[in-house]
Amino acid sequence: MSKMKLIMALILLLTMCTGVASATWSSSMYITALPASGDGSSPPPPPATYVRTFGVDDNATDGFDRDYDVTAPPAPTVDALDTYFPCTHEVVTRLATDIKTDADTITWTVKVTVPSGSTVDMNWDVSNSPSDKTLVMNTGSASIDMKTQSSTTFATGSYSLAITSSKVVQDDTPTSSGGGSGGGGTSGEDYENIEIKDVVREQTIINEETSYNFNEESNAIETITFTALKNAGEISATIEVLKGRSALVKSDPPGKVYQNMNIWVGKSGFATSNNIADVKVGFKVEKSWIEENDIVVSTIRLCRHHDDVWNPLPTKKSGEDDKYIYFEAKTPGFSPFSITGSTEEEVVAQGSAVESMSTAVPEQIGAQSPNEGEDLVDDGEEEQDDEGASKVWFVVGALVVILIGGSVYWMCRTKNDEVAKERT
Repeated sequence: MSKMKLIMALILLLTMCTGVASATWSSSMYITALPASGDGSSPPPPPATYVRTFGVDDNATDGFDRDYDVTAPPAPTVDALDTYFPCTHEVVTRLATDIKTDADTITWTVKVTVPSGSTVDMNWDVSNSPSDKTLVMNTGSASIDMKTQSSTTFATGSYSLAITSSKVVQDDTPTSSGGGSGGGGTSGEDYENIEIKDVVREQTIINEETSYNFNEESNAIETITFTALKNAGEISATIEVLKGRSALVKSDPPGKVYQNMNIWVGKSGFATSNNIADVKVGFKVEKSWIEENDIVVSTIRLCRHHDDVWNPLPTKKSGEDDKYIYFEAKTPGFSPFSITGSTEEEVVAQGSAVESMSTAVPEQIGAQSPNEGEDLVDDGEEEQDDEGASKVWFVVGALVVILIGGSVYWMCRTKNDEVAKERT
């Protein structure tokens, strides 16, 4: 029996160790100072190379851990290479190895000082880092994907680098290229209705603007930009320029249509307020179309179809040239869109001027497309929800008051009856 218990204990210990190992990894950076001159004169003071290691262990913390972290030497007193991980500790403030606890998003800060007359070559090996996480270095002037790039260079100066590891958000958007006929694919659009499909892929890096630029001449959409709230890796933006109204909608938008299109960014569930913010779409409209159709420029806007309703988006003019007028619109999500405008007659027929582009009521950010079951609640619906909630709480409060009052009345009456009985 004792042997069986020993075997079971060893199996349990092995399982625990295996579990811990799966969440433990580290990577090293090799930071070398070199003379800026090509002839090798005025080399930096030794030591000219430092190794700095960062990583993850479930048993570590974000502070100083004597069992995992390694302290860095004091700052040099002369003009020399210096690099370390800053640490908020009452004694230890500089680390050569910084191991943190595992999390969905982890950031290491690296300080680098390059001596005068020198440059620094930084190389790294991140092959031990998890495959399901991105690893991005932000230098302050550039963002580097450390899994696709293995080195960078710094000139004389001081730098504060941020290395961020984040879970990868998988992108299942079709990888069709622009400039040709598209297919129905996963968007649900009719094959015959797609004139072209334009696809661009870009890296999304936390707290930085992601910008997609579309160069297909027949595509009125020129740019899509947003601020990424997570490191999601490479995400694609797809525009289906349509020959007619999208097969995903049942009615035409108000006004005269310049172009219909479907716009998708990432997979279903990516384009939400948890992942992106400040979403803008830049588009162009030919001056010849405006003149031929007597369109009032101030009525041109991007409209988005959601929940069986066409919603005009806040749109402003951003520029013009000899051929086009350029606009920028803010959108809360991606789905079927239409660029529209109204004539003077249509404006007059409505009985008042068409709503100014800058005052169009936006939807709330949070939906990718209406045909994928992701609900979007606009501001009006939120107010109604708040008002309804207030009414419910009023009724509940009234019932509570009635119940308390009834209980007090019943107790008083019972007591009075008992007193009356005692007197008799």
